[in-house]
Amino acid sequence: MICKLCLKEKGLLKKSHIVPNFLYRELRDEDNAFVKANLAKVTKENIYTGLFEPNILCAECDNVLLGKLEDYSSKILYGGKIAGVSFSNEINQNGVEYIGCYGVDYKKFKLFLLSILWRFSISSNEFYRFVDLGEHEEKIRKMLIENDAGDILDYPCCISSYKKHSDLPFQIISQPLKHRHDGGICYTVVMNGLVYTFYISKNLIPDFVPEVSINKKNEMKVISMPREASVKIIRKYMRLPIK
Repeated sequence: MICKLCLKEKGLLKKSHIVPNFLYRELRDEDNAFVKANLAKVTKENIYTGLFEPNILCAECDNVLLGKLEDYSSKILYGGKIAGVSFSNEINQNGVEYIGCYGVDYKKFKLFLLSILWRFSISSNEFYRFVDLGEHEEKIRKMLIENDAGDILDYPCCISSYKKHSDLPFQIISQPLKHRHDGGICYTVVMNGLVYTFYISKNLIPDFVPEVSINKKNEMKVISMPREASVKIIRKYMRLPIK
């Protein structure tokens, strides 16, 4: 069978994660299962390590190529020790709170983010049905296999957080949804209190995006969302009656 990433004839894994397993770390409940949210309902699934897709990736692509990106990024997102990486709570001139992330490897982290978006698109699982990258799917595949993170405006991803609002539910993963921002196509997914927004239309990327997404200076900003915006996100993407 043909691996969807390297396009080589190989034996394929029976279980490849669409969302990397470490991103479910804080989603699991007392039964070590996780809560899955879609547009119609929120349900507790009897799934213990996340959603799998059979026969899409070979072991080398899944465990080695993507695995290295995931290992690095898990330390960035969950506080592992990486030399030269630092974080600080900051406020800009407009009063916007954010976490400044410094020393984050642009290539590794950007490709990690792209690998998630790409897997959403290639998946046949109903949960990811709203993600269809079309011609961009092949472009991102080439970026991944060639270890090329491209320019900052090539499929940038902005990350926001509502974790400071401890009373709001964050042990949930939402369906990735397609929407438009300033006329451009975006995909947004909520995972573990973090909101990931991927921008597809290069010529229609909002001005603020290069300021907050990972850049070639190895810096990025994770925006701390105000409560009102956080509640709106939860209502929209999880259909939960939060006040």
